[in-house]
Amino acid sequence: MKTRDYILCGLFTAVMCICAFITIPLFFTPIVFTLQTFAVSTAGAVLGSKKGALSIIIYTLIGICGLPVFSSMTGGIGALAGLTGGYIWGFIPEAFVCGFFAERLFNKNLPDRKNILRLFLSMIVGLIVVYACGTMQYMAISNVSFKAAILSTVLPFIPFDIVKIMLSSVVSLYVKKYMA
Repeated sequence: MKTRDYILCGLFTAVMCICAFITIPLFFTPIVFTLQTFAVSTAGAVLGSKKGALSIIIYTLIGICGLPVFSSMTGGIGALAGLTGGYIWGFIPEAFVCGFFAERLFNKNLPDRKNILRLFLSMIVGLIVVYACGTMQYMAISNVSFKAAILSTVLPFIPFDIVKIMLSSVVSLYVKKYMA
């Protein structure tokens, strides 16, 4: 990696921290609304699979060390082992998946508007990955059924997450284009 890559990984780690601070608690679920999926998808799409995942790994390690970088200003290993911890560690494969598809998309040609839909669809795959990780841990800890977990931790967030990844696909496209 070059110095530029280290700086970009650090920058996206900082963006992830900022997006985790923006929270809206919802009365019907312990999961809060954040901009984290926006940051993760953007990191993967802009940095690629390995560097995007690395920036989220750094974010996760900072939080494990106790700094309050997770949603609702939490940190520590307890946050990772709690009800919403599956989403935190699920961000790593989400960034990798988004980056994996973005690398294949952008390596063929420079990003253009035609690629927005393909990039958006690749981010949907990454979103499914984080939903799966988060739902599995939520079910294991809260001892609820699959249906109950989906109803409280996935379905309410789908419209918001679709909007976030739509924005992420557009932002990623332009950031990637101007970084080239």
